[in-house]
Amino acid sequence: MNLRTIEFHVAETATNIRRNGLASFAAITNCTLSLAVLGVFILGGWNIRDKAVEIASSVRIVIHMRRDIDLPTTERLAEELKQRYPSCIRSIEVVSADEAFDRFKRTHPELAAELDKRPNPLGPQIEVRLNNPEDYVPIVNWAKQNPSVDEARYGQAVLETLARFRRIGGWLAGLMLVVLTMASMLTISNTIRLTIHARRKEISIMQMVGATSGFIKTPFVLEGMFDGVMGALIGLALLFPAYLEVADLLSKTIPALAPTVTSPAQLATVGGALVGAGALFGFVGSYIAVQKYLTV
Repeated sequence: MNLRTIEFHVAETATNIRRNGLASFAAITNCTLSLAVLGVFILGGWNIRDKAVEIASSVRIVIHMRRDIDLPTTERLAEELKQRYPSCIRSIEVVSADEAFDRFKRTHPELAAELDKRPNPLGPQIEVRLNNPEDYVPIVNWAKQNPSVDEARYGQAVLETLARFRRIGGWLAGLMLVVLTMASMLTISNTIRLTIHARRKEISIMQMVGATSGFIKTPFVLEGMFDGVMGALIGLALLFPAYLEVADLLSKTIPALAPTVTSPAQLATVGGALVGAGALFGFVGSYIAVQKYLTV
């Protein structure tokens, strides 16, 4: 494609947008709303994931070894566990029997005097912190199947709730993505159909003088992509200031609920995803329209 052809396509795209300003405005407005809502779901899902990981990493799985298991054996088993499930484990710590007993007495000071009179009933421990809430399953299964382990204690209810919450959030985000994608592409497709209908005589003349299919279709596809990208940019211009304002407010009033996705790199990732989605929605919607309604 030479420079002159590119100039022609750009000029034709601008002409289409100018002639069908109202339809283009409707398409851009729809894309703005759809992509802004999609951005809300992306940011919300990302923050929920980070919060779930944060809570999961604070919940320890405490694996109690049998009293007859010594510290070197416990350390070897901890290393084996770490190597077997590296993607699940955020950190792992081996606690000696004496340290475990001291921690128990510090946690229950009302029993300290009585416990000092008795021999240490505890064996060594392996304390595991997770990367994700659902990662507790293989760790606990390993502990239950290991003959050196007495028991494994963990916040099962908390971890199961977090894992279920993440799954439901993922399903809702996927459903919303499908709905918003269809809405954006349908609006853009209808806009392109109106443009084709308004210029049907010109298109017929171009066909008669030998214009190729791709030559005729390109301006319409570019128009659809323009609508999608403009909708994404306007949506970002509305979304990010509001999001950062809410993030700042929550960080000052309810720090536990403050969003974690606030860095320029993270926001740039979201922005890039939405602009890319806008261009894709515009391309697919316009391509469907020209394929269906343009006889070449």
